[in-house]
Amino acid sequence: QQILFRLEGQENSLRTFDELQIVANQRGVDANTVLGTGELMSRGASAEQTRIDVCSPGGTTLAALAAMEQAGFTESIKDGVKAAIARSKELGA
Repeated sequence: QQILFRLEGQENSLRTFDELQIVANQRGVDANTVLGTGELMSRGASAEQTRIDVCSPGGTTLAALAAMEQAGFTESIKDGVKAAIARSKELGA
């Protein structure tokens, strides 16, 4: 499910880049950021440790995380996980 959440985040990031008319170069940076984060976590790093490792104090990632949290990010992730679990049970998986 983590992959699905990353893909959804990536899709929304790209949509936002389009809305803000961000150049293709920045879109590539965003894609590489997502891939790099996934690679760190695939090596066994926890989500918390990965966040600590990639966030510069006062940097852009922390600014983004703060804005997303203010918009209800954590609760929406929890709701998505619960919905996926419920649907999996309905499907007998």
